[in-house]
Amino acid sequence: MFRYFPLLLAILAIAACAHAEHSAPGAYLPPISIKDVQQSWDEPMTRQELARCLLFPAKTLTLTVFAGQNQSLKNREQPENKVLGIAEGFEVEYAGSELFGPPLAESASYLYRATVSSVDAQALRFQVELSGLQEGDELYVIDPVLPRAFGPYTADDALEDGRWLATTEGDWAMLVVRTPHDALPSLRLTDVAHFYRGFGEFFKELDCNINIACESNSDILDVASGVGMLVVPSAGGDQGLCTCTLVNNADTPALEPYVLTSNHCVPQVVSASEVDVIWDYRATACDTADPPALSSLPRSAGMVTLSTNSDLDITLMELESVPNGTFGRFYAGWTDRAVSAGEAITGIHHPQAMHMRISHGDILRSSVAAYPYYNQIEVLWSEGVTEPGSSGLGLLLDADGFRIIGTLSNGPLHVCGGSSNTDRFSAFRLFFPRVEGWLTGTEKPGPDEPEEELCPAEYVYKNEPEILERLRAFRDGVLSRTRLGRWLVEAYYDMAPSLAKRVQNDPEAAAAFRELTLPLAGASQSLLSSE
Repeated sequence: MFRYFPLLLAILAIAACAHAEHSAPGAYLPPISIKDVQQSWDEPMTRQELARCLLFPAKTLTLTVFAGQNQSLKNREQPENKVLGIAEGFEVEYAGSELFGPPLAESASYLYRATVSSVDAQALRFQVELSGLQEGDELYVIDPVLPRAFGPYTADDALEDGRWLATTEGDWAMLVVRTPHDALPSLRLTDVAHFYRGFGEFFKELDCNINIACESNSDILDVASGVGMLVVPSAGGDQGLCTCTLVNNADTPALEPYVLTSNHCVPQVVSASEVDVIWDYRATACDTADPPALSSLPRSAGMVTLSTNSDLDITLMELESVPNGTFGRFYAGWTDRAVSAGEAITGIHHPQAMHMRISHGDILRSSVAAYPYYNQIEVLWSEGVTEPGSSGLGLLLDADGFRIIGTLSNGPLHVCGGSSNTDRFSAFRLFFPRVEGWLTGTEKPGPDEPEEELCPAEYVYKNEPEILERLRAFRDGVLSRTRLGRWLVEAYYDMAPSLAKRVQNDPEAAAAFRELTLPLAGASQSLLSSE
């Protein structure tokens, strides 16, 4: 087996060119007043319109699918990847005529209202089929806690399997249709997500989590205003919770609504447009647990996944917009420089659907293989921990002004006072070649431009999947079994971005890569079958 190592070293030599570091500083929008925040809610529906909708009784649909089951649903084991399950989805089939009662007449339109309740729910999300709406038809969902309306949703927002609306708190919410036509538009309620876990509910959260309001560093408090709580539906309608962080493109005057999170938080079977982002869910004082009602907080709806990579476990998404708030809004800086063991790091996140927490620690290893991921950053927390719900948090490098260097991917369960509370993060520096066009320069990549290949082997053998499979078998079945082999694999992935550019732009480099790797593909079957 060792006779193949010179070939691998030669491959690495192809990529041994100078790596230019890239970075961008963060950008901070000063806070706005509570009054200005609340005035921004009036855009979809005024206070007077909200009051009118809620004042008169509406036709009510009461669902009992998960009545009395919240505790048993919460007790289910959480996965190691730290996506927190918070809601159970169930299919329904209700046409508009079954949901809505007689309309309230307005000067130039009609308001149809329907109250939908799921008994014992802590919060709700509704999936609605919108394709039947006509021009001028608008759908809203009202959170009754403050109250507040979200929308309008129109036929332009329709998705093939129905559109998930904004998350509302409590066991009931109101659907409102506004139409200029004298008949109820065609729409259907197709799925309901019953949230069995309340936001801010102390269930299994570890008491060593640190309230962000206890942080004394004003720079970190500013950075925290760019950390969001990410509510994501799965293909089956269940809802999970992760953390995301706004990132900055310092080359443009605008603050683009880009967020980084982990690939496993928003799987590709889920549309980014169904993501609900909640900002500023944080306590106001260190010694209190007083997070505000969800309906009082700024929200963002997802729009599109710009780039994602399942091998690295990292995703860049664009949101429709990002509203400012009473803490301001921070767009984090980032860097693709190589990091070293011992460097201090910080994480800001939402474990167990709780109000914002902060953790401090150090890089333990700058590059570690943790199947199915490669070249992850491993950290050791010394203050605070992470839990389900923390996935996707941006790993902040203290020495570089709290710039992002990765997103939380996976790790073992933590215990308070433990000496081995470690986590593994994606490496932003390996992802950067894929997202350079959005995070640098003034011209965005066009939607039809192909995503740059991150792995040179995928480019060279893109029409020969059988060779790719043999190379992967050699990696997993041979190289991964020895320390030197693992080092070679990590070094290869470390250089993969620059090597990918090289083989794409230089036919001679591509030919040399092919000549060196074909013997490995040929050897994989014989080496593995002989064992």
